[in-house]
Amino acid sequence: MISTDISITLASWALDLEKQRASINALNIATANTDGIKRTGNFDALINNMSHAVSAKDSLTINQLVTTKAYINENSGTEPIALDDEVIALSQANGRYKTIAEALSKKYGLMSLAMRGK
Repeated sequence: MISTDISITLASWALDLEKQRASINALNIATANTDGIKRTGNFDALINNMSHAVSAKDSLTINQLVTTKAYINENSGTEPIALDDEVIALSQANGRYKTIAEALSKKYGLMSLAMRGK
C-alpha cells in the first residue's frame, strides 16, 4: 500500500516489518527444541536503507522499499536457540508494533476530525 501521505506509508511499512519480526521470533520459540534452525530477518538493513532514503527524500527508493518484504534466513547449526533472547525480542517487536499502531490511530483520528470540520 503506497499512500500519498508518506507518514502513513512509512507507519504501515513499519507495522508490517514488526509483524514479520514477531512471527520469526514466535517461530523460533515454537521450534526451539525440535529442529536446531534459527531464523533471522534482514530487518536492520531494511530500516537503515529506509532511513537513508527518507533523509535523502528519495521517493523512488522509499516506494521500492515499502514494497520489499524482509527475507528470512534459516541458519542451521549446533548453537541452540536462546529462548530468553527470543522472548525479549518478541516482546520488543510487540511494543514497537503497539506504539506505531497508536500513532497511526491518532493520525487517522485527526484526519477524521478535520474531514468532519471539527
